[in-house]
Amino acid sequence: MRRIPQAPPSVRINKVRADEAPWRCTRCHALLARKRGSRLHVRFARGHEYIVGLPATTRCRFCQTLNEYPAPAAEPARRS
Repeated sequence: MRRIPQAPPSVRINKVRADEAPWRCTRCHALLARKRGSRLHVRFARGHEYIVGLPATTRCRFCQTLNEYPAPAAEPARRS
């Protein structure tokens, strides 16, 4: 049986970037999206991909729990 060589870790497609944070379901911990900067990257079946702004709300496709991702906290106004 012939083995197919794997790509080194630095080349793998599903590598998690340092600036990404996973957004998981609060009930079943399924991956809902990955936070990239001030947006969420949503990817699921058959190549569907979306980039959405914050805040975001979605229903988990496995357990049907409603999940909310809040908008980033606004910085307080600076006084001169």
